Formats: sequence, structure tokens, C-alpha cells
Amino acid sequence: RMSLKEADEYYAGNEPKGEYVLILEGRSKAEIMEERAESFRKTDIKEHMAGYEAQGFDRKEAMKLVAADRGISKRDVYRELLENNGDGE
Repeated sequence: RMSLKEADEYYAGNEPKGEYVLILEGRSKAEIMEERAESFRKTDIKEHMAGYEAQGFDRKEAMKLVAADRGISKRDVYRELLENNGDGE
């Protein structure tokens, strides 16, 4: 076991023998979801809803998708639409 940097340094002076397996670790699912939610938080909810509605989702389904994207409840999406845009329904 070693990092890619360590492998590069090691094999610069040692001939590889046999088979090797590279296992690369990326970001965790939680990190990806948080990053995604953060990017959606920068977008206005009304605009976010409009994007899903333009794809053919009805209002209720669009609200579910927006809530999931942002990591908030459907109630929060509805409340935000009512408070800031006056068109929750």
C-alpha cells in the first residue's frame, strides 16, 4: 500500500514485477451530496423549480426534486416560494 507519489518514487528506481491493482479513493457520497446541495443553494428556488418544470415535471414533483437537491424538506421549498415569490401553488 502506498500513495501514487510513493509509487512513482519507488518505481522510478525499481522494476515492476507481477500484477498491480490501483484502488483510487474519491470523495465520499456525503461530500458529493453536500457539494451538490451547496451549489443549488446558490440558485434561487423559483429558478430551480422552473428548470424542473421546463423538463416536464409537474409542480409537486418539481418541489420534491428541488427539496432533495437542496437537502431540505418539501415544506421548506413551499414556504420559500410563498414568502419570496408569492406562488407556492
